[in-house]
Amino acid sequence: REAAFRSSARDVCLRHHPEAERIIRRWRGEAAVGQPQEQEDVVEPDEMRRAVEEYLEFHGLQGGVEISIDASLRAPRVTRATAASSSFSFADAFAAPSVAAADVVAFVVGLPARPLPRRRLQGILDHELGTHLVRFKNDERQPWRNARRDYQLQEPRTTEEGLATINEYLTRPGGLMVEPARLYLAACYGARLGFAELFREVQLAFGSDSDSCWRLCCKVKQGLEDTSEIGAWSEGQAYFKGAVEILRRIHDLDLRTLYSGRVAWEDLPIVSEVVDTADIALPRFLSSPQDANTYLRRCDQLLEDNMLDIAPGSEHAAPTWSE
Repeated sequence: REAAFRSSARDVCLRHHPEAERIIRRWRGEAAVGQPQEQEDVVEPDEMRRAVEEYLEFHGLQGGVEISIDASLRAPRVTRATAASSSFSFADAFAAPSVAAADVVAFVVGLPARPLPRRRLQGILDHELGTHLVRFKNDERQPWRNARRDYQLQEPRTTEEGLATINEYLTRPGGLMVEPARLYLAACYGARLGFAELFREVQLAFGSDSDSCWRLCCKVKQGLEDTSEIGAWSEGQAYFKGAVEILRRIHDLDLRTLYSGRVAWEDLPIVSEVVDTADIALPRFLSSPQDANTYLRRCDQLLEDNMLDIAPGSEHAAPTWSE
């Protein structure tokens, strides 16, 4: 684990530090003049389960998906099934032709056993199901499945989490990507600070309560035996970094190919030569060219709301939508 931390620490990204700080400054400014918050409406776990079931049914994604309420989770997540979580492993799901596809558990939607804010419900569904699960399932039909090295495909995590972040915040009130910006900046600070200094820096920069600052610092220093050392776990930066990269060039990306599997946006020219986009699953907000146009306009608004510049050389041409 220490070796994994060292590798991650070398990859801390500082490129989008100014953009993340602008978001935090705006957020703190708005919070300073905001009105007192009323008690927030929440979604209980059972209601969340029903919402997931309805989302899966609407998109035709329910086959091979198990929903699990897990007290150890702080947030929803989608994972491939394992022998520990299901009577079938992920490999079994695609190697047992005698079992009906709908009865084979290939993916697990994990839900925390605690209430979540109702205002986040749609965004969570679009993040976990409309992005991760859709791309997971589509990936299984692609020629690069189990042959990523042969196609020289890079690790898709930054694109995966960045795209999911965009889809989550498109329905968030205000659209300001505060949580991803905080996690991104905390890694930047942790790259040059030990735990105690990082804790003070995070409190000063974000003005958050001690408990949330402590949890954030623990995320950044996870895997480091001596947390007084400098260094940061950089994988949490993928949410903000990926969102910025994709938003700045969203009009130049083929959306169907982007959702065709777990591929990085940089690899779209490679996979476009071999991708199978016939009958792939797509989220509700990309179910037609008209929906895609609306989606792109909302992405433009998210770009503006977060004060992000358009990437140099990227023009707002007509959206790319391969049939």
